[in-house]
Amino acid sequence: MSITENVRQYIRERKFINITQLGEKAGIEKNRMYYLMNTGDLNADEFMNICSALDVKPEVFINE
Repeated sequence: MSITENVRQYIRERKFINITQLGEKAGIEKNRMYYLMNTGDLNADEFMNICSALDVKPEVFINE
């Protein structure tokens, strides 16, 4: 799984936040957030902002 797929799965499993809310907390515009979740074209800053917004360490989303 990609990092983006892992983020989507994390959100889906916990059901406490949706993509729009996550984007708002991460400081990422709604359209950009949906683009990121659909394409996986996520840069390091966006990834770190998402992790911070979810209050999780980046390692949670990284496959070994």
